[in-house]
Amino acid sequence: MDEHVAVGPRPGSGRSIGRLMAGIAAFAALLGAIRDLPSTGLVAGCLLLLGLCGLLGSVAVAATFGTRCPACGQWRLARVRAAAFGYRYHRCDACATRVKRRPLYPWEDASGPADDPHYRPRADAGRWAHPPSAVDEAGTAGTLLANHRRRVAEAPQPPPGVPSANR
Repeated sequence: MDEHVAVGPRPGSGRSIGRLMAGIAAFAALLGAIRDLPSTGLVAGCLLLLGLCGLLGSVAVAATFGTRCPACGQWRLARVRAAAFGYRYHRCDACATRVKRRPLYPWEDASGPADDPHYRPRADAGRWAHPPSAVDEAGTAGTLLANHRRRVAEAPQPPPGVPSANR
């Protein structure tokens, strides 16, 4: 098993603007179905209401508790990275299991070496960690770089032994 770096609970795990919007859409569809219940027929309307209640319930559970780990069953699965139109990579904070999932597909194991790059922590160094030495000072990039260099030079220096968050 791979070595897991304890990072603590991830803030906001399980809550996102996408899940909130899905909950609002499900609630609006539920209200619309209730309004149109007399015109859809009793059986079809009840089936539609039952399906929409299930969708709204699953969205509410996901928004409240997060995602359940397929290995240990705890609600501590947090998304690590997402590839556009591809896999969503998750790691359980309780058992360190690594899994991946495509939308509408079941969980897949992500413990192999092919998935390691998706679980590596991103470098703390930002875009300006190693700026180019020769930048056209007349352009936008030159202005941004000059302003950054000025702010770094004017910033108060931290005491020795204290890491700086701005560098």
